[in-house]
Amino acid sequence: MNQVRILIFDADDTLWKNNLYYETARSEFIALCKQYSQTQNHFDRIFDELEWQVVQERGYGSKNFIYILETLFKSFPFLTASKSAGKDYKGIMDRFVKHTSQPPELFDGVHTTLRQLSDKYTLAVLTKGDTEEQNRKLNNSGLNLLFRKTYVVPEKNLEIYQSILTTERWSPDHVCMIGNSPKSDINPALQAGMWAVYIPYPYTWKLDDEPVLSAHPRLKQLSRMDELGHYFG
Repeated sequence: MNQVRILIFDADDTLWKNNLYYETARSEFIALCKQYSQTQNHFDRIFDELEWQVVQERGYGSKNFIYILETLFKSFPFLTASKSAGKDYKGIMDRFVKHTSQPPELFDGVHTTLRQLSDKYTLAVLTKGDTEEQNRKLNNSGLNLLFRKTYVVPEKNLEIYQSILTTERWSPDHVCMIGNSPKSDINPALQAGMWAVYIPYPYTWKLDDEPVLSAHPRLKQLSRMDELGHYFG
């Protein structure tokens, strides 16, 4: 990677915690359904099917996740008919919404590592989702001034990576993508001819998970963000 000059970072679950809060709300809601349902419905499957549909039709972000929770709650009479279930549901929603209003919780060493790397490399961030929400998280993180380029896109795929390379007139030989998602960060970057650093995260969203191109010669796997300073130092 001696020829790398530009480092592009994923944001959610690479720079800061994100999907953990979605997974927690999802698990709490499914547990609520199982608690109040008189039959054994497949709530995990029902949730996943609606989530996939909403992502395809409305995109990513907390607003659309809240829409999923609201839609499912209203669709189950055993929840809407129970005051105690309604109270528990409100608690789930309140906890999730509270997370969205707070500054993102950075992973250990992120700020120090980025500041160190910014002395030698051009740093950029590439994230998908709602433009307003993602920019707000970046600004509230305190990291925004370290990045020279910010890209918020509806989806991260091979075409997006190729488009960025073309627009910026960057050679893929000079660019490395750093992220936690094989589907959104690592595999399409490698397919575009770039380098990639894969930092696995145990709470990576299931819709962002797929087998990583582990044997690829331009791929490096690290355990933590703060290892980047030594790797690119």
